[in-house]
Amino acid sequence: MFKSQKPRENEVPVVPSQLRPGMFIRIPGSWLNHGFVANSFLIADDDEIKRISAMNLTELFCDVKRSKVPPLPKEEIIDISEIEEAQQTEQTEQEDAKLEIQARTKAMLSLHKTFG
Repeated sequence: MFKSQKPRENEVPVVPSQLRPGMFIRIPGSWLNHGFVANSFLIADDDEIKRISAMNLTELFCDVKRSKVPPLPKEEIIDISEIEEAQQTEQTEQEDAKLEIQARTKAMLSLHKTFG
């Protein structure tokens, strides 16, 4: 839909998750491909950010000199397999702790029966 472009002077590449009102942005490609009057404009509100995000753009540009605010920091991309692995490790540790508590409880009951 949009051909790749390079940043112009005073522009930095950004992704939709970095947008916020007060940023002056440029959407690459033809203005006919989106519902905005122009390709370059100052983001007025969160509704405009939602409209831009819905476009599923992989790149757009922020003109830092014309913006009133800087872009938000880039979100770290987290591999879902890392999250699943961490959850599995936590679940295994919880199960191991539960088994250890059960074994200690059984041993204490055995000692209590033996020594009263």
